[in-house]
Amino acid sequence: MQHEMVGNLQEGYHGQERDHFCSGPWCLAWGLVLETGHQIPTLDEALSLIGDTCLVVLNLQEFDLEGLKAVLAKQPKGNLLAYGVDPEVVDEVVDATGIAGYANISQTRLFETETPLQILETWSEVIGDELVLAHVKRVRHITPELLERAEQLGVKLSVSGYGKEDIALGDKGDQSAWLETLDSGAMVYWTTIPDQLLEVLWDK
Repeated sequence: MQHEMVGNLQEGYHGQERDHFCSGPWCLAWGLVLETGHQIPTLDEALSLIGDTCLVVLNLQEFDLEGLKAVLAKQPKGNLLAYGVDPEVVDEVVDATGIAGYANISQTRLFETETPLQILETWSEVIGDELVLAHVKRVRHITPELLERAEQLGVKLSVSGYGKEDIALGDKGDQSAWLETLDSGAMVYWTTIPDQLLEVLWDK
């Protein structure tokens, strides 16, 4: 489960306009609110429901650190990860809350020319042993050198399958792209079609 916009979730988005949710999973989330009349849960409510049953990624886009600390103080932390593109921001949350760090090591505005391997080194220098996962956007970015360095640092890799993998599997039933990605050395996979990907894993 990935919770976007942590700070705003603490407020529950009560009374927000529908246009605020016009992309990705938020369209679904807002649609459920409109259909059922239920409000989007606060972060505290969502984490209380989940407990330690699955991995929860807190995507640090907009948040209040003191409010986040108060919410997380009441929750089990073993399945919570602070995710972001700025290592300084993630490090601040890791230090304040005691949860582990999850790095985006793809090229962003902060790292426009560096390779994923170079970005991983920067994240490791900032966060240290509290960095447990690092994410790349495409399987081609998982090189032998990146895998070796990640293993040395004790960091697992994750990769997105939103592109060719999900399109091939979802539209054509073609497993080949996902099978290649599953053999990449990554340990965590992002997908928009989890049920179909689970079938691939069970058959593998």
